[in-house]
Amino acid sequence: MNSERVTADQKPSECPKCGAYTIAVIFYGLPHMTESLERQIDAGNLVLGGCVVSEDDPKWLCTSCGCKIFDE
Repeated sequence: MNSERVTADQKPSECPKCGAYTIAVIFYGLPHMTESLERQIDAGNLVLGGCVVSEDDPKWLCTSCGCKIFDE
């Protein structure tokens, strides 16, 4: 298993691991669900990251392979 940390200084257009164009922003906290938020989740542009937040959480996620991408 390769545990190399993947980082980027901005949201990548494609996954550095699998090459898919399915990179979503990870939203942390307890969201107030709105139609707009639901549309972003349904479109794969946003994923919910949970409400337990640390100082070292990934910022983006490839929804195809699960690659977590951290902000540099």
